[in-house]
Amino acid sequence: MGSSLGLIGGLGLSWILDHYQLIKIPGDVYFIDRLPVALEPRDVALIVILSILISFVATLYPARQAATLLPVDAIRND
Repeated sequence: MGSSLGLIGGLGLSWILDHYQLIKIPGDVYFIDRLPVALEPRDVALIVILSILISFVATLYPARQAATLLPVDAIRND
């Protein structure tokens, strides 16, 4: 759920930044006067896949620790 909301939010924000040209930079210093936004589908897919993978890996240690407890002991100490 978080990865899909992040994907939608990120794509929406990048579209807004590109369409409305919100980030201006000094034209006398740089060759361009606004910050360009470019989306690479491969990069977006890699970020989404890695975020889901990291979330999954982060659940392994707590699950392994919980698996070693007896349910009665977990309830009693809570």
